[in-house]
Amino acid sequence: MTRLIWNDLVAHARVWGGTLAVVIAVGFVGALAGGLLETGMAHGGRIEEALMSAASVVVSFAALTALVVLSSAANLAVALHTRSYALWQLVGIHPGLVGVVVLAQLAIVAVVGSIVGCLIATPLFRPILDWVFGSWNGMPGLPLSLSVGTAALVVAGVTGVVVVGGLRGARRASRVPAVAALREPEPGAGAGAGAGAGAGASVSFAGGGPGRRADGRVGRVRWRGTRLQFGRVQFGWFRALLTVAALIATISLAQGLRGSDFSGIASRAILLTPLIAGVFAGIGPLVFPLALSAWTALVPRRASSSWFLARHSARYRLSQSSAAINPLMVGITLAGGLFTTAATLGTAVAATTGRTGSFELAPEGVVLMLGGPLLLAAIGAAATVFMSSGAREREFALLQAAGATRGVIIKIALWEALISAVTATLLAVFAIGIGGLVLAHALGMPAPTLALSSAWLVAGGGLVLLLAATVLPTLAALRREIPHLLAVE
Repeated sequence: MTRLIWNDLVAHARVWGGTLAVVIAVGFVGALAGGLLETGMAHGGRIEEALMSAASVVVSFAALTALVVLSSAANLAVALHTRSYALWQLVGIHPGLVGVVVLAQLAIVAVVGSIVGCLIATPLFRPILDWVFGSWNGMPGLPLSLSVGTAALVVAGVTGVVVVGGLRGARRASRVPAVAALREPEPGAGAGAGAGAGAGASVSFAGGGPGRRADGRVGRVRWRGTRLQFGRVQFGWFRALLTVAALIATISLAQGLRGSDFSGIASRAILLTPLIAGVFAGIGPLVFPLALSAWTALVPRRASSSWFLARHSARYRLSQSSAAINPLMVGITLAGGLFTTAATLGTAVAATTGRTGSFELAPEGVVLMLGGPLLLAAIGAAATVFMSSGAREREFALLQAAGATRGVIIKIALWEALISAVTATLLAVFAIGIGGLVLAHALGMPAPTLALSSAWLVAGGGLVLLLAATVLPTLAALRREIPHLLAVE
């Protein structure tokens, strides 16, 4: 079994390499947060209060993004191996052993990646802390602490999230009949697709869309074992639990803001948009296909053959599209929500006292709050697209064999990256607007002050990364000979 685990990791280096990149990023951010906590506890007093507060900000903003990108990468890695797992069963490997191998692979990647992330964070801890806290008295030159014990806790936490996030995929890999899996034209495309969308999720984009039967009627909401099912969209217990928790926390915070004075609102309002982003990430399997289908339908099908193919490809591979949309949506929401919250609070102060600039954000504070989440969102979105690009090579060869030119195939890749980026941006702006309206209502304002420049900046950067992760593998695939790609089974 050990030989099988390692040989498969090497044979599918593209998929597992993308997962490893995501885990390294999460381990890096987790080590920095752990170092802040450990350093604060080592010095005590005012320094402990400052660093504990800073670490809590890092954790609160980065935890959501980390959960999203880790579970997305883990489930997508398993979904892309469906055919391999079926072949294992056909050659005599017991289905239960398949699930064990999958979990072992996820654990190995998680441990190795988080250790590498901690090693990268160790030499960078000093310059990052000096830059962020350089203006704080007593911080420059402060002895830092990032022990092996703290790193071990980070490794354990990251590994736990990856394994739990991929648990449903591993269980599905061991239970799907081999022959049925081999009939699937594309991993994650048929029933049970959507594993890449997050922990414990399963989406099928067939028969008229999510939550609808082939006859167009909305499916019933019911429990199937440990899964909550909305029509054709299924939620595992882990995802359902996190989504409900985020929703309850959002409602509780919104109600608490309504009955608070200005200082109470200002101290807690910063958490509102991240919680809304968590809810959107949780219900992603429901809202992503609806949003994607709605806005892409505005572009006529006859406008471009490449657009037509890209739109249907994105809908068909909803699991892979969602794996890229989810982290980017969270990153855009956090960035735009932070600045919108500050602008709305500043407008409220200006209307009451006439003073402006009361809630301007310092660059160091922005990096502290958004640096980790944006790093994870960027790497997560790009890595998931890169991971799934290998499965597209055969499709590109079929298109070329059917008469499509290389230019058309490159345009398809460009359109697919744009579709993912625009879908994530639209949902993020909607989430930012909801958070702004709730805050404005609590402050007695008719409307929030939207500050979306940071959201557009993050969306543009995400689009560039998605283009690179989509187009570069496409160009590499076009250099390979068509007969060779079509001969690969």
